[in-house]
Amino acid sequence: MNAVEKAVLGEQAGDAAPRLLIRSSTGIDAGRWFRRTPLLLAVMEDEVVVFAGSRRKYACRIGFDSCRESRYDHGARALVLAPAEGLEHRHVGMSVSDALRVLRLLGVEA
Repeated sequence: MNAVEKAVLGEQAGDAAPRLLIRSSTGIDAGRWFRRTPLLLAVMEDEVVVFAGSRRKYACRIGFDSCRESRYDHGARALVLAPAEGLEHRHVGMSVSDALRVLRLLGVEA
């Protein structure tokens, strides 16, 4: 993680260390001119933090209870956080092995 990403995670999670941190293949518009900013996913003790850090910062925290219907979409090669009401980026691109690790920590049957 770069310094801006560390700062965004620190604002959201405080001093707690994530149980799992994944840099996804999903890119979002966060104020860079010619490229997209990668979306990161941090699994904490009882919530998931989806965030990106660049000129504009994006961060959203959701509890495990809001992710009980999460699954991996093989066609899109993305973890789908569901129902996750209020989460702008529900599809987070990642490998199957990373998605399985996230789903296990969320307590979702894969």
